[in-house]
Amino acid sequence: YELDLQPGRDVAVAGYDDIPTAQYFRPSLTTVRMPLYEIGQTAIAMLVKLINAEPLESRHILFKPKLIVRESSG
Repeated sequence: YELDLQPGRDVAVAGYDDIPTAQYFRPSLTTVRMPLYEIGQTAIAMLVKLINAEPLESRHILFKPKLIVRESSG
């Protein structure tokens, strides 16, 4: 604001985790949303396997984020 730049017009701004209030900011904030429920389910399933001394199918898992485009990115 001090440089008279307007988010969404002169500069793009993005956040991470798509907090509930992101859509109410002015301009509304573009964010990346992670599948938190799926991450939690997977982590618990892996933990149960480790506790039961069962092999893990994979130690590294990639989750696909979703880009939520709003006003802050133009």
